[in-house]
Amino acid sequence: MTLSAPPPPIPRASGSLPVLGHAVHLMRDNLGFIASLRAAYGPLVEITLQPGTRTVVVQDPALIRTMLIELGPSLDKGRFFEKMGQLLGDSVVTAAGQTHVRKRRQLQPAFTHNEIAGYVDIMREEASGAADGWRPGQALDVREAMVKLSLDMLAKTVFSGSLDERTFRRLRRDLSVVLTSSPS
Repeated sequence: MTLSAPPPPIPRASGSLPVLGHAVHLMRDNLGFIASLRAAYGPLVEITLQPGTRTVVVQDPALIRTMLIELGPSLDKGRFFEKMGQLLGDSVVTAAGQTHVRKRRQLQPAFTHNEIAGYVDIMREEASGAADGWRPGQALDVREAMVKLSLDMLAKTVFSGSLDERTFRRLRRDLSVVLTSSPS
């Protein structure tokens, strides 16, 4: 019988502020902060979002797949996602357990190879249209432009025909707030 070594401890990110933890870093530059964690600590790192609770950021595709597929029905995403669900509604991102599994299965048909292949021309058209609106020398907030472009692409591909215009405008506004910390 061979004994396997225990897994190494999950590193804890530095820069946590008293009471606020890493929340300020997330609010200032959520994508940049998450990317910096992977570069500094690897695919698993613990951050502090609320005193006394553990939040582990997982950035390894194989581990994410295991979490979503094998552990999905029993996975507790924690209070952060619970609070996000209260703020934004119970979506595939915020839902946990069986609700997450059900919502993920509802979305799967939109992500088959054939469906994604069909999105290419629409996405190319959206990207070209956005770029055509930019002028040489114009100041451009790249993050804001990319969030807008991404949301516009979602509207015309994945959500096309499944959401009425009013619902999509609300979803777009809420996602803009989450992704950029300001409504667009």
